Order: sequence, then structure tokens, then C-alpha cells
Amino acid sequence: MENANNKKVLILGLGNILLNDEGIGVRVVEEMEKTKLPSNTDILDGGTGGFVLLSLFHEYQTIIIIDATLSDEEPGTIKVLEPKFSSDFPKSLSTHELGMKDMIESAILLGKVPKLYLVAVTISPHQDMDMKVTPEIEKHIPKIINTVFDILKIIAGPLFDKSGALIAELDMDEIVEAKLDFDAIGHYSRDDIFGFTVNNQPDTIIE
Repeated sequence: MENANNKKVLILGLGNILLNDEGIGVRVVEEMEKTKLPSNTDILDGGTGGFVLLSLFHEYQTIIIIDATLSDEEPGTIKVLEPKFSSDFPKSLSTHELGMKDMIESAILLGKVPKLYLVAVTISPHQDMDMKVTPEIEKHIPKIINTVFDILKIIAGPLFDKSGALIAELDMDEIVEAKLDFDAIGHYSRDDIFGFTVNNQPDTIIE
């Protein structure tokens, strides 16, 4: 058996620090360097990405990417995605979008893609040439960091090139709490919210 806590994890911040909020991924990892991380976790400023980072896809079993993105959400909105292909990545700024997608496609062709998490932070499409993150986005950095730590708590696997069993510590109380929001087996046991009735009265057949 292998403990999930022994898997090598990389926190990878991407972005162009010359364009205000486009560099939020890099700024977040700079802050995270000041925190205490699990012993199996490394942190890296990946700049604008590209093939220079391809070797990381073989070295780590899990990679958490922090990057800016363009969306219809309000600036500062944080979303966690689990992309499996380059097409799964949201629209991002052109300065490093192509390099990132090419890197993912190359890793797929080489046959070894780690488990990927993308912490996507929505920013405004209009960015100035400035190395400082705007206050509007900077205030969200603590929340972004907390999001990354939440991901670190749930990571387990995958196993490559061998069979085995993964073990991880689970908080059983969270399972009960989650069932209050979503019934994973599909019978919707929240009778205070969902109801099911059957009309057993005969209806007139219309020919």
C-alpha cells in the first residue's frame, strides 16, 4: 500500500508578471513560499509556461496549476477545474495560453499525464504594463491560497506503471455533511425537500 501523502505534488504558478493581474499565479506561489507545505509538495514559479516545464509532468504525480483566466464571472472569481486535455482549459490571456496547451498535448502524446488541478482566477481582459497586481485581485490572494490547501487535503493518487492500493485519512463527518447537499446514490433521501407521488386514479382514454 502507498499513502497518498507520499505522492509528489507540485504547486505551479503561471502568468506574465509584466501585465498586472495576468501574473496572479506567480504572485500566489511567491506568497505560498512563506507558508509551511507538506513534505511531499514543491512549489514553482512557472512564468508563462511552455515546453521548458514538460519534464515536470514526469516528475510529479499531481500538479496544481494557478493561473489567470478570462470569463464572464466577476474579476476575482476562483474556480477549481480538473482538466484532462488541453481543450479542457478555459480561455486565458494569449501571452501564455498557446504554450500551456502545447505542453499538455505533448505530455498526452508521451503517454504520462499527472493528475491536474487548475485554480483559475478570473481577471479583467484589460491589463496595463505594470508588475503590480491590482488591489481588486490582490485581496483574493489569501482565498486562492486556502483553495490550494483544500486541494492538498483531498489528493490521493494516481498510481502509474504499477498496481497498488492508496490510503488516505478521511473525515467521516464531512461525508454526512455532503449528503445533506447531494445524494450520491440517486434516491434523494431528503424528504423535507424532495417528494415523489404517484397518480393511481384511472384516466379517460382519448382515441
